[in-house]
Amino acid sequence: MVIVETADAVLVAHKDHCQKVKQVVDDLKVGKRDEALLHRRVNRPWGAYECIDSGDRFQVKRITVNPGAGLSLQKHMHRAEHWVVVRGTAHITRGKKVVTLSENESTYIPLGIRHRLETREDPARTDRGAVRQLPRRGRHRQVRRPVRQKRQQEAKV
Repeated sequence: MVIVETADAVLVAHKDHCQKVKQVVDDLKVGKRDEALLHRRVNRPWGAYECIDSGDRFQVKRITVNPGAGLSLQKHMHRAEHWVVVRGTAHITRGKKVVTLSENESTYIPLGIRHRLETREDPARTDRGAVRQLPRRGRHRQVRRPVRQKRQQEAKV
């Protein structure tokens, strides 16, 4: 018997049938389930995120940003976000302002506002739980600055 447990799923199978996992994945794809393509935890160069909950008009993610790292400067035309810092310190760019939030502080990011979350040299990791208000279920394209423009802007600072 083989038993494998992850945050995404639990597999219990006879060792002779472990290769049938591919059929389960194919069934998930036929059912158009996100689980066939995405893991619950997604690693990125700046840290990672996990989808904690979602519904027709919302999605809650826990985003962990490594010390000295940050998300890209971005804006969304189809969703607003609420950010709550649950540990550490976050430096939030919201439009032209930069604010510093500590544990148990929050901010609201309206539609169409350029925003970014960064940590500096804080020894603790910063987690951000973002409640995304979606107009409909699904993923929406983010608008990001081109890398060249971003580097020029950072060189001015």
